[in-house]
Amino acid sequence: MDWDSEGEMLAILLESSGMVPLWDLNTKKVQELQTSMKEVTFLKWSLNGPDLAIGSIKGTLMLYNRRTTRTVPIKGKHTKRITCGAWNKQNVLALAGDDFQITISSASGDTLDQKSVRADPTLLAFSTSKDSTENKDTTLSAAIGGKALWLFDYNSKESRPIELAFQTKYGRLISYRWFGDGYILVGYQNGYVVVLSTHISEIGNEINSIKLHSELNNICYSSKLLKGASIGDNCIKVFDMSDLTNMDSSMNNCDIITLENEYNSLKKVQWTDDGQILTVSSNNGALYSYLTSIPSLHHCYHTKILYLVSLREVQIKDVATDQALIRFPIDIEPHFVSLGPEHAAVGMNNRVQYYRWSEQQEDGKGATLVGEKEYLGTVENVHLGFQYVAVYGGGRITLQLIEQPDESFPQDRIEKFFPDKDDGSHITCVAMTNHFLIYGTSRGNMILFSLEDWNFVNEYRFDVAITNLFPNPTGTRIVFLDETHAAYVYNPVDDVVITIDKFAGSADKVMWDESDPTIFVASDNKSFTTYVYCPVTRWGPKVYAVQQHEQNGTVVKTERPYGFAPILCNAGKVACQVKSGSLALVNLASHDGAQEMSVEGFHKSCNLLRLDQAYHTLCNLTGVDKAPLYHDLSQLALDNMEIELAAKVYRKQGNAAMVMALDQLCDIEEIHLIHGHMAMLHRDFSDAETKFLQSSQIYLALEMRRDLMHWDRALQLANHLDKAKVPLLSRQYAEMLEMKAEYARAMELYQSGMANANPTSAHYQACMQGYARATIRCGNVREGFKIAKESGDKKLCKECAIAFEELKQLEDAAALYECADSYDKAAELYIQIKKYDKLTPFMSRIKNPKIHIQLAKSREQEGKYAEAAKSYQDASDWLNVIRLNLTHLNNATKAIEIVNKTKSTDGAAMIAKLCIDKKNYKRAVEFLIMAEDHDQAFELAQHHNEMSTYATAIGNKGSDDEYLSIAEYFENKGEAATSADYYVRVREYDRALKLYLKCGEDQVDKAIQVIGLANNDALTTLLIDFLMGDMDGAPKDPKHIFKLYMALGNFKQAAKTALLIAKQEQEAGNYLVAHQVLFEMTRELDKKKVHVPSDLRQALMLLHSYMIIKDLNGTKDLIMPAQIKFPNSTVKILTSTVLQCIRAGLKSKAYEYAAVLVREENRSKIEEKYKSKIINFVRKKKEEDTVQEEMTPCPCCKTLMPETQLDCDQCQNHIPFCIASGHHMVLEDWSCCPHCEFSALFSKFNKVLQSNDSTCPMCKKKITKITKSTNASELLKKYIQ
Repeated sequence: MDWDSEGEMLAILLESSGMVPLWDLNTKKVQELQTSMKEVTFLKWSLNGPDLAIGSIKGTLMLYNRRTTRTVPIKGKHTKRITCGAWNKQNVLALAGDDFQITISSASGDTLDQKSVRADPTLLAFSTSKDSTENKDTTLSAAIGGKALWLFDYNSKESRPIELAFQTKYGRLISYRWFGDGYILVGYQNGYVVVLSTHISEIGNEINSIKLHSELNNICYSSKLLKGASIGDNCIKVFDMSDLTNMDSSMNNCDIITLENEYNSLKKVQWTDDGQILTVSSNNGALYSYLTSIPSLHHCYHTKILYLVSLREVQIKDVATDQALIRFPIDIEPHFVSLGPEHAAVGMNNRVQYYRWSEQQEDGKGATLVGEKEYLGTVENVHLGFQYVAVYGGGRITLQLIEQPDESFPQDRIEKFFPDKDDGSHITCVAMTNHFLIYGTSRGNMILFSLEDWNFVNEYRFDVAITNLFPNPTGTRIVFLDETHAAYVYNPVDDVVITIDKFAGSADKVMWDESDPTIFVASDNKSFTTYVYCPVTRWGPKVYAVQQHEQNGTVVKTERPYGFAPILCNAGKVACQVKSGSLALVNLASHDGAQEMSVEGFHKSCNLLRLDQAYHTLCNLTGVDKAPLYHDLSQLALDNMEIELAAKVYRKQGNAAMVMALDQLCDIEEIHLIHGHMAMLHRDFSDAETKFLQSSQIYLALEMRRDLMHWDRALQLANHLDKAKVPLLSRQYAEMLEMKAEYARAMELYQSGMANANPTSAHYQACMQGYARATIRCGNVREGFKIAKESGDKKLCKECAIAFEELKQLEDAAALYECADSYDKAAELYIQIKKYDKLTPFMSRIKNPKIHIQLAKSREQEGKYAEAAKSYQDASDWLNVIRLNLTHLNNATKAIEIVNKTKSTDGAAMIAKLCIDKKNYKRAVEFLIMAEDHDQAFELAQHHNEMSTYATAIGNKGSDDEYLSIAEYFENKGEAATSADYYVRVREYDRALKLYLKCGEDQVDKAIQVIGLANNDALTTLLIDFLMGDMDGAPKDPKHIFKLYMALGNFKQAAKTALLIAKQEQEAGNYLVAHQVLFEMTRELDKKKVHVPSDLRQALMLLHSYMIIKDLNGTKDLIMPAQIKFPNSTVKILTSTVLQCIRAGLKSKAYEYAAVLVREENRSKIEEKYKSKIINFVRKKKEEDTVQEEMTPCPCCKTLMPETQLDCDQCQNHIPFCIASGHHMVLEDWSCCPHCEFSALFSKFNKVLQSNDSTCPMCKKKITKITKSTNASELLKKYIQ
């Protein structure tokens, strides 16, 4: 059977019959078409014509025209039975027969081409190959012997038939379908399904294959659903073919329908064109039809969606909570649905049913039918409010109550029709909110009708027809499309229309985000585009498409999956209805990741204008450079008038100036003022002026132009707003023009500034001065000079003088400089014009040396040398002063005085020349050295025996060569010591040492210094030989040996030598000398930070103890030195010790030392005046107590010990002694001599200084003040180390 192209006539093929019944759908009658053929084996209607092709068992073709009822038999088309055939859209007929021939004929039956095949051809079909350039179905395909697929493009002259063979495991080719862009779906007997491509580079390769049945009977494909279906065994399998490269997983998850009673009896499967019904036929005579897709019917109210879940059942779901609210059956199969806050509507054609719905229905039904109505015309869509419904159809709107009102309801508000007047236009689109009915017309009118006031509240006229409109939930913003596919956002409050840039022309739906009033999404067939509506920016309202941050200008698009019908947008997700009728959510790419704490999340938040969220994200970012991000956010916040946020961002950036500026704007409430200040911050001054003039503070525009020095515009505004400010602005403008050398215009403005001004005011004076300057510049020099001179203003005089100087009016310029107290400049000009007499009154006030020099040169040229010298002197040009005194004034004394004072080298050279001429060679040498002419000075000193003068004059400024020359000179003269001194300067230590030794013992100290500098063993040996007397047989003073060791840094030997010298001096009774030697040695070692040997310290302590005995004799502290232990080798010391101990009451100690004195070897050496007293003391000694010695703590371990004991028995440390008393030191009473730094008990030291003329007992230097040491512990540690 086959239907004609119009679907009105069905042709039926009868088995073993030559008659073809034709059944007319309209008349429900059957017409018998006699073909005169023995048996009809094939029939097929043309795809777009009235022709029916009929084939016979003998190969004859008959063409029947339905309109003319004419039949045309064509014999010999095939030699055997015609088995199959196909028409294409160009009315070309292809036939195949048992003669293994395929013929291609025109609509009239003429053979266009004929091809032979190697086996019986079946399943003929036309389609468009993938390589076709004309997009015509000229490619013919056929199954050859059930084993291969034959392809041929009859329209291409170069085309040859292609035969594609397949794997033997597939079995016989049962069925195939062309689909998509030149693809073929092939089914095989063994249950395999294979996808092929006809692209020339892909022919022969299988795109995908999978086994679905053990035995396959038939396949089909739906282009609407992008799905395939196969039958085999006793089941039907439906599989997804939207992704051909990933069919394995979709086929494994395919839908399976099992028919228990149809095993191996299923014959054919076919989809309707719209893909809603899949029909399967069976050899048992059964026909099965399945609903595979329902109509995509839906409508939304806020976040709630009403949608069709089956042909006669709808459901309401809240996508915000993802909860199904109610589900209820309906009585019709609707063509449209609608949802309101309390009602739902379903309808078809002109019939509409209204339901009241609630999440909690008392009867448990979920929805109640409250009304049903049939309208005069076909209803296209319905919009529901709380009470009213707007029914649109045929270009008109019927606004009526949903439910029947009570009698008290106003009759004029029950129903209303739009348009209410006939102006030749019709309504093209309609929308409804809770408060407004909104519709657009073919003439470009957009009208808002208030449901509460029952009146028109707004009408906007556009240039072209409005095709669709999409209001936000409140109706305060409306996106509308016009017939040119352009899109706009309309604000009915102020009639502002904003063009939406980068709006896809194919977009047919716009959805406002239910959770974000600034976001809406436009949908076309392939993608969703997110737009941001900015109601307040510094340019006014603005709309932009969200763009990629990395790719500037690239709009972010979210792919719209195939078969997804968008319904609403909420929280960055688009709710869609899919082909199966269920709902699905699509995440917008513009929102995906916007909540992440990352740089990408920051940029997405900025793109969506969620600036607070962007700021929060940025504050929590780590490990990135935030500076450019803060900059972007601050600019975005300023552009969108988010002043407080911008201040927070600038505070993070450390931009105090912007923070202060924005803080001042936070308290401003007037929008025009804010816009004006923001425009100023962005340097858009024209916009700022416009906004200020629209505000309540119009003077800000004038102040801005003045501050910007836009003077012309400022004067225009002042003349319009405040004429009192014109004079000041004129003066300020004139001052700027004067700086730009536009003097004529400046003079006019100065005159304008003086108009009506008080002559005594500062403003008038400033204008007068400017006028004078401009007058001079314009050429009226006399008037300008007069004004400046009479004004007495020094600044004006100077400014005018500059102008006169530039005009070469030098005398006038000099006179004005003089009036301005610019004496240097006046003098310069007077000199230039040779008016010397005018310099006299103010010459003493000139400080510029150049002026004095110019005057001096002029005087010198006139022969006035004294005056010239005076001027040179005033200019501090001493060389010329010296020259004039020597050459013209004959005053050499003054010249020499000046040279000595100024150290002028050139002047010294002049004096030296004069001295040579007068044979005063000593002074000549001195001045040559001062002139830095050392060579001539040396030569002169050498020839005239003035080398000492030369050496003295050169001092430390000479070079090694010069010092060497001096040394050689004195050596030749026999002055060995002087020559050696200069050899040392040039590090000729060998020659210097020999010359020093040549001088004998007088120069030994210098020789030792040479050894210290040279650090040479040979020279050291030479000096030692000299000191030991090996060179002249006379040993030298041991002190020299001590100094030598010190110079060599051999401190150990130096210490031993010092001890030896001290011992010798002590034996000789020279205790003061011995003390000095040991003291100096100890100080030297301390200075060099070398540890002082204990024997050296002990020797110094003993000698110092003896020295302080005399100083303390007769004081209350006599006990202290009396207890100090002395060497018992000297009778004199022992005698003094005994006497001191007796006086101190230490009789046991006195007896101890007196017993030593009265021994035979010492008795005779006791002085006569003490002998009897000491002997009697020993004889009469009694066992009686003596004064107990005071105990003080050890500074190291704090153990109490006698104050005169210097060695601690507990910690075994040798303790520092007090240079004032000889006692051991105590930390709490520690002080030091500021000169020698030896330790002393503060209390004792003070007493000694008071009784000893403030002289240190150790170093004998005067002390003005002592203090307790704060670092006593450190000093102790340094001592005992």
